[in-house]
Amino acid sequence: MAASLSGISASAQGYFLLGGAARSAWDIFTPVNAGAPKLAATMNIALYWGSSSATPAIESLLNGTPTNAPSTYLSDPWAVILGDGAFQRVVDFNTGLAVAPTTIANSSWAYTTTGGASATPVTGTTAGTAVNMYIIGWDKNFATPQLAAGASAAVGWSKVFTYTPVSNIGTPTSLTTAGFVPFGVNPVPEPATFALAGLGIASLLIARRRK
Repeated sequence: MAASLSGISASAQGYFLLGGAARSAWDIFTPVNAGAPKLAATMNIALYWGSSSATPAIESLLNGTPTNAPSTYLSDPWAVILGDGAFQRVVDFNTGLAVAPTTIANSSWAYTTTGGASATPVTGTTAGTAVNMYIIGWDKNFATPQLAAGASAAVGWSKVFTYTPVSNIGTPTSLTTAGFVPFGVNPVPEPATFALAGLGIASLLIARRRK
């Protein structure tokens, strides 16, 4: 009976095809030739999902565009990502673990679940119910986003896209077909930079008001 209930629970989840083709994310942070985008096996990947009516907070940092070049942010992107209660990390229902593939030399990445199956049931999702998603990459020297955030490690993110998972007897669409756009992983400025940027914006606003 327990096995039967487990099967029912698994089939209730939405199934996703979790992978990115070559050039899905690129390294803009490695010291050698830093600032020049390159394909590399240097990045961990995480995926976040939320309601199809929700917009991730990270979209506000660059006006909805992915990180395609070195950027200066007015807020710490890690704090924005990890503090967004409307979006949660993609978790493999079969293992109970967060999905965390690593890029290979051509900057592609792929995830397979228990037994090597390519279709992954994602905890909390439902077949046929669309969700909004975005993907982040970070310096793989840090095992988790939390550790990377604590070290102000390099991070980058895609734009938000809408994905509709299928049942376990269906064939999930690829993330690219759903609208995933490749992105770069950038160095994160020192915390003091955010404060200086904020002061600069405030000064400009005050000057405009005086005019």
